[in-house]
Amino acid sequence: MGSEPTAARHNAEKQIAQLVAEVKQNNELEASKPHPGGWLAAAMQLNDEASAIRRGSGKISLKDYESGRNIQTANHATQKAAVALALKHLGNQNFIDLTTDQVCDVVLSSLLRRKLPYTDVEIVGLLIPLANVSFIITGLPITPILANVERHVAEHGLCNSIRQQLQRMATEYNSGSVYSDARKAGQRIEALLAMPACDAKAFESPESKCKVDPNDADSPIASVALDLNTGEAWTNALLIELGKLPDESRNRWHEFLRHCGTAKGSKPTKKFIKQSRECLDGIGTSEFVRVTVSILAAIGQPGECQRFDYGNRIEYSEETEIHDTHIDCLRGLVWTTSFVNDELLISGVGDAAEKCFQKIQEVGPRSPKIGNACLIALSTLASDCAIAQLGRLQSRAKHISTRKQIAKAFQTAASNAGMVEEDLVEISVPRYGLTRVGQLHEKMAGFTAEATINAHQKHQLIWRRPDGSIQKTVPKAVKETCSDQLKQLKKRLKDIDILMPSLRYRIEHLYLTERSWNLSDFRKRFLDHPLVGVVACRLIWNVEQDASITAVMWHEGQWVTSAGDSFVPDPECRISLWHPMHCSANEVLQWRQWLDAHQVSQPFKQAHREVYVVTDAERETVDRSLRFSSHIIRQHQFAALCQQRGWRYDLQGDWDSWNAPSLDLPQQGLHIAFYVDPLEGDTNITQNFVYTHVATSHVQFFALQDGAPELATPLPLETIGPIVFSEVMRDVDLFVGVTSIGNDPEWREREGVAEHDDYWEQFSFGELSQSALTRRKALEQILPRLEIADQCRLDGRFLIVDGKLRTYKIHLGSSNILMSPNDRYLCIVQKRGGGTRRTDNLYLPFEGDNTLSLILSKAYLLAKDDKIKDTTIVNQIRTDHEAIRS
Repeated sequence: MGSEPTAARHNAEKQIAQLVAEVKQNNELEASKPHPGGWLAAAMQLNDEASAIRRGSGKISLKDYESGRNIQTANHATQKAAVALALKHLGNQNFIDLTTDQVCDVVLSSLLRRKLPYTDVEIVGLLIPLANVSFIITGLPITPILANVERHVAEHGLCNSIRQQLQRMATEYNSGSVYSDARKAGQRIEALLAMPACDAKAFESPESKCKVDPNDADSPIASVALDLNTGEAWTNALLIELGKLPDESRNRWHEFLRHCGTAKGSKPTKKFIKQSRECLDGIGTSEFVRVTVSILAAIGQPGECQRFDYGNRIEYSEETEIHDTHIDCLRGLVWTTSFVNDELLISGVGDAAEKCFQKIQEVGPRSPKIGNACLIALSTLASDCAIAQLGRLQSRAKHISTRKQIAKAFQTAASNAGMVEEDLVEISVPRYGLTRVGQLHEKMAGFTAEATINAHQKHQLIWRRPDGSIQKTVPKAVKETCSDQLKQLKKRLKDIDILMPSLRYRIEHLYLTERSWNLSDFRKRFLDHPLVGVVACRLIWNVEQDASITAVMWHEGQWVTSAGDSFVPDPECRISLWHPMHCSANEVLQWRQWLDAHQVSQPFKQAHREVYVVTDAERETVDRSLRFSSHIIRQHQFAALCQQRGWRYDLQGDWDSWNAPSLDLPQQGLHIAFYVDPLEGDTNITQNFVYTHVATSHVQFFALQDGAPELATPLPLETIGPIVFSEVMRDVDLFVGVTSIGNDPEWREREGVAEHDDYWEQFSFGELSQSALTRRKALEQILPRLEIADQCRLDGRFLIVDGKLRTYKIHLGSSNILMSPNDRYLCIVQKRGGGTRRTDNLYLPFEGDNTLSLILSKAYLLAKDDKIKDTTIVNQIRTDHEAIRS
């Protein structure tokens, strides 16, 4: 635009002239001869104009320059020559300056979208710069180039020169390329090579017998080639299922899978949905469910590793990863499941989502794309079973991004159902064929399967013979004649076991939401529901009617009070979850005695629930609590427990990773932060540079405005609702009590941790926390019923056990042990997945306190210390001259 020529311009003109000379000399394109329209002059002028204003502008657009508009309106020969020039420049990687490269990019972007009449020789010229995957580095636009090739072949057929060039490219663009763009290009190249020579009808789908436009974004040529031999577990399962079908059905599946390959976006389009329904009608629902369930079940299973060629080295993917080769096809298949309300299929989608979001070491989540597709399918369907699967995924999701996607899916499902999320979750819990609360009965081959559902432990399954007698193993007749029905039963029971912890936590979390229900809704959603009732029937509920509140519990078909009196609630009453915060000590004691007398074990601590109130020290600090500060905790275990309790936390490591564990309570308008920091001078990190331990600090509450916390102004602790404050502090107490290094019986044996021995000693045998005090009160009720009662007694912070050889002191907080006569430490390590079998049949007033079970298990073991066989324990108990050598 009238600016003086610069050195950059002269260099650009020189380079362009050089490229034109090379094009003429090589005669790669007949259209490379200078045209009277002056395309070379236009290109140089465009470069000059762009350079002149580049400093004050961002994007280059042809329509903004006179020379650019001249190129856009030039004849076909001029435009093809401009394409050749730009391709040659970028293909040679002669980067003169940024502007020149961007001019070439914008010329190609504009002209390759046009349907220019290329000859066979010109098509070969377009492909030559793409001879290898270096197009990823040079920025050559492979997608529109291949679109031009596909259009040309569709109109004129595949000549030998184009075929030969494509064959040279095919070996480079194989499925093992590290670049996904190269792999997708390889699919299109293979599809082109599969076309007969000079056959204009080659792009007709043999299954659908309809003409396919190669310029259509949904074209099989532009999306997927049906070569399913990638060796992945899910493609292997698909091939097996397709092999079982007759030819006509298999052809319909091929047509459907080609359609699935057009699933390019983050969610299905209206066009995709319409075509999916048409394909599904042709396939049939039952066949679709059977095949798709097998495919989904294979996700996460090992298959062939994908090969990546980096030039100077070869690497392979993890064997359960989902390859990019047919990921669009799988995504489209998953989207289509949203049109079928089948419990087995929905369960398969939920399982697939969980596997896709599982983290693979050094990779991350297995396949977020397919995981998100599963969430879209579940939220779109929004059936009871689909919502239950979303709830299960929400309770098990670890990554923040995954939780956000699931939360968004819940919002979508609630919107589709026309209700608030809380109501949707409550009414959508599946029954899984249960006939009564906690009971499942199903007949097979003359036998009856009877399953009992528990809130904490796995289900118990027995088989009843026709004469009524019990058989614990699966009958042979059932295996032989009802294998499919048996498989479905096992799958349902597995789903129930996975679902129950999330149901239990959701009800416990009601303390932070303060919800209530009328009697009719409460019975439908809680008391009479065959799964939710397993939890609800063992809890205490407040019934508000006639301006008074009565605490009641459902027992033997009626409501009863702590005094044992029957109670009839009014149909118009409101029911909410009972909390000991607002009750007298006498009422709490009455309920504990009632539970003990009727041997009712609550699914979580309720009558024995810890209560936390603001202390004098916290009134002095005003807006922060320090009662759980200065503890050393195991970070990985802490992060897992945060996830289980609904807190957000990312592992900290030797990088910029600091973050505070937090909990958002939108209903209360609160954001809670529990600050933890790396240990000063601590060198204990994992191979991934993650700290093994962190130190706890203070707890603060903040106002939550429009989903964002106001971190600058923490709230005074005394302004927080008493139940909310108590429940939050209970979570923090749980975090510290479970994950502290003081609970590690082998801590003293570790190397490089001596500087924390004082803390370990203090926590292991120091003052009891609130949860430990609750444990002590529970033991006061439990001990008199034990067969070892005459050997046990409570003394301050310890359970004293008189063994045959020594007397032992088990700390009620850490479960660590001291031995008489000089309080020598006894190290007993709980076996993974075991260690509490002695208490499995023992009545406990509440479930979920693993430390209480561990204390009782150790008490049983040590009461008969002369019978212990484990030499690692015996050598510590016996005197030196009596020690048994292993």
